[in-house]
Amino acid sequence: MSKSEKVQLNLYVSKKVRTQLHLIAAQRIFENPEKHHSAAGVGAEFLTEYLNSLKEDQKS
Repeated sequence: MSKSEKVQLNLYVSKKVRTQLHLIAAQRIFENPEKHHSAAGVGAEFLTEYLNSLKEDQKS
């Protein structure tokens, strides 16, 4: 994720997706307990990576 200014964005996802994001965050906490992870943070990371990959595809 870039170091640019962050803003809040509210998204609605299914309970299944929310649960998956919680599980991923919990796994990351288990792997590195000194770093904070949340479902929202994981979702934001995935969304950012996806949008960046679209941008890269458009350059090709």
